[in-house]
Amino acid sequence: MLGLVLGFAVLGFGLPSIAAADTDDTNGTDNTENTENTDNPVHATREAKSGPARIISLNPSLTAILLSLGEGERLVGVDDFSAQQIEEVAALPKVGGLFNPSLEAVVALAPDLVVLVPSAEQRDFHNRLTGLDIKVETFDNHQFVEVLENISRLGALTGTAEAAAKRVAEITATRRGVTRSVKQLGRASENAPVVAIVLQRDPLYVVGGGNFIDTMLQIVGAQNVAAEYRGAYPRVSMEWFVAASPEMIIDLSPEARVSTAFWKQWPNMKAVLADRLMSIDAALISMPGPALDASIMLLASSIWGDFIPKMVAEERAKMATEKTTQGSRGPEPDTRPTYAEGVKGAGG
Repeated sequence: MLGLVLGFAVLGFGLPSIAAADTDDTNGTDNTENTENTDNPVHATREAKSGPARIISLNPSLTAILLSLGEGERLVGVDDFSAQQIEEVAALPKVGGLFNPSLEAVVALAPDLVVLVPSAEQRDFHNRLTGLDIKVETFDNHQFVEVLENISRLGALTGTAEAAAKRVAEITATRRGVTRSVKQLGRASENAPVVAIVLQRDPLYVVGGGNFIDTMLQIVGAQNVAAEYRGAYPRVSMEWFVAASPEMIIDLSPEARVSTAFWKQWPNMKAVLADRLMSIDAALISMPGPALDASIMLLASSIWGDFIPKMVAEERAKMATEKTTQGSRGPEPDTRPTYAEGVKGAGG
């Protein structure tokens, strides 16, 4: 059961169709001849780029990033979970599960590069691959900043640095826009709603502190009820959960798609009293991949209301104007106090 939790919380559980979603206006005019990669159903007609031509991805978040950069034609094999959850790679050769990939299947596909997230099982697999002179790149994806770094690194590896930079910039702009919008609502951190994100009901797993989902909660002006747990996705007792009494429950478990009435067994929890019980498809929140901006917007709208996207659009327009204005008058002078001034001011 823990493997299931890790599957949809750490490694990504499902993914909407996103292949090349943000690359249409990035690559410019395609002056190359139309050529089809007959070994790969996720082919593209585009200018040849530097980097590995045959990539195997052993993690759905990395698979998703490569697709978002328009690099699906480089993929010659994926892990079983990617194939099950990401339609664009469903027909590709499968090389085993997240925790038990097949060395023989990988070697048979003659990859130039294998990309993976270094779980305990995949660290051992990494050593076996490098022992066979197969190039391997590892990517941590637990923290928000690591996911952005992964987008940039995969862009650099595949010659799509410009598209990667654009994707990171879009996520960053959305992050700033949401933060500014929440401040406009006058809901500062002291009034932030206490939210629980449930990954699995029985046994009960929740989102803990120090991971990318926890960071997204902070971005949207919410407090994570389980932030005290430093484990990213801890198992907690129902007694603790009820006593913690979150003000809102966002349930990502499969059962929640049917009903959130499960939580009404504890009628005194604040979330139940306020009827703030929400079911969200885990695929839209728990993937540490290229669509973090969409995840942030969904969380913000779920917590504050459907008016948030309009506010964010307005804030982003203001940000663009501010940037243009600042650029026209040159850089702002550095008015920050020196260290000595800071000490003097602090001392009264």
